[in-house]
Amino acid sequence: MAVPVPADFTDGDLAAAEMNTSVFDPLDYLFNGLQATIQRVTAVSLTQGVFSSVDSITCDEDGFFIAYASVRCSSVRGNKELRLTINGLYDDGDDWIATSNQFGVATPAFSSLTAAGLVECVAGDVIEYGVFVDTPDSCQVDNGVMGVLWVRNP
Repeated sequence: MAVPVPADFTDGDLAAAEMNTSVFDPLDYLFNGLQATIQRVTAVSLTQGVFSSVDSITCDEDGFFIAYASVRCSSVRGNKELRLTINGLYDDGDDWIATSNQFGVATPAFSSLTAAGLVECVAGDVIEYGVFVDTPDSCQVDNGVMGVLWVRNP
């Protein structure tokens, strides 16, 4: 995606109709021309002992992306971890984007986990996040939010 060049620079105040011209192309590009996605999910069941994928976003083009994910897990005892990954690579040896965990919770408690990072992707890569729980009790993501913002080409 090429950065647009404004057709005209205008000095002084503009009427609303004039603002709908190419004077504001760079701002339109920044706020409307690039991939900026926020998604919310609820009631995603988690499987004990593995990372359960909660949500994902497919990159529209090559470049650097700022990715963010947060979850609120239901009230259960046990360890919980959120990982933000590329193309579903959750293993400890994989190069995931970021992680957040809550270990050693001996009493039932709601858990809020958040992770964010900058990542380079190619078009078609999938940025996703998943949650690991080690409790045998039924657990789910009550509320999950994911955001991805394309920053620039490499």
